[in-house]
This record gives sequence, C-alpha cells and structure tokens, in this order.
Amino acid sequence: MTPFTKIVEEQLKAAMARGEFDNLSGMGKPLPNDPLDHLPESFRMAFRIMRNAGYSEDEAKYLVDMHETKLQLLSTEDELDKVKYQKRLDEKQVQYQQYLSKKKIRTNSDTFKAYHQKIYDTFNH
Repeated sequence: MTPFTKIVEEQLKAAMARGEFDNLSGMGKPLPNDPLDHLPESFRMAFRIMRNAGYSEDEAKYLVDMHETKLQLLSTEDELDKVKYQKRLDEKQVQYQQYLSKKKIRTNSDTFKAYHQKIYDTFNH
C-alpha cells in the first residue's frame, strides 16, 4: 500500500465513522447502466479518457478501427493480405478525415493530403 493510498483509506474510514456517507442520494439503488457496456472491457477506460478529453464516441470508433486494421497489416506475412489491409486502412483514414471535416474539426493529416493529391492527379491527367 502506497503512502497516498494509506492516507486516503484513513480519511475514508474516518468519514464513515462520522456518518458522512449515511443517507446519500441513491443509497440502496442500483448503479445506472454504463453507456459503454456495448464495448469490449479492454476499450472502456480508453473511451472514457478520450470522451473526457473531448473526443466523441464516433471519433473513438474510427480510431479503434484504424488501429485494429493497422495491427492486422503489421501482423500478416502474405503480400495480398498486406495490400488488402493497406487499402482498408487508407479507406478508414479517409472516412475519419471526412468525419472530422463534417464536424468542422481542422486537421492537417498528411494521409488525407496525400490521398487528396492522388485523386486530384488521377482526374487531371
């Protein structure tokens, strides 16, 4: 037990002895449902941190999808799979940038700029 944890424990015990936790609103009632119950438990804390930092759940889903796809790309040895995963990752990054644009969130993504340039070059040749 760290010194900080010990101090907190002592303060909680003293407050309980003084009755400061008696008659709290909601006492004896079930806790509200967790709005992140639909997510794997390993992602919930990260989503809470991101939400508290100003990210939306939709934005976090884009980031998780991109991360999972990148892991698939890095873990495969098959060249055809690498091409497939890279294409999927590029699509997800573009979708994410479009989402940010719709939300009017400024971005200087090199990926988005490079993809935009590819499209521009394709239609202007």
